[in-house]
Amino acid sequence: RLEWAQAGHPPPLLLRDGRARFLDRPRGVLLGASNRPVFEAEECLLRPGDRLLLYTDGLVERPGEGIDRGLERLAEAAVTHHRDEPSSLDPLLAAMLQGERRDDVCVLDIRVPTETSGPGGE
Repeated sequence: RLEWAQAGHPPPLLLRDGRARFLDRPRGVLLGASNRPVFEAEECLLRPGDRLLLYTDGLVERPGEGIDRGLERLAEAAVTHHRDEPSSLDPLLAAMLQGERRDDVCVLDIRVPTETSGPGGE
């Protein structure tokens, strides 16, 4: 189960069954933008095999381009470059950051295990 609040960051990207979709944003303001901020939370039930990408805006924003195009590019790249092995973010980052190193980028790649058994197969 993922519970998250909106504080000005882009929406998490959920990869499930070969498809990508952005999670609905709860109500919230940019962190530090108000003396009395109101943050609501959203919940997403994660399934075995799900992958969730949390990232900073530097991954999707480009000068002269709307943020929606950057989000589309991320969804396409995440589906196209999905790999389940070490360094699996390398192809995704290469596609997203091709020729672009203007802003800082941070990506958190969360994967829900497909097996629920404990150590030793129990």
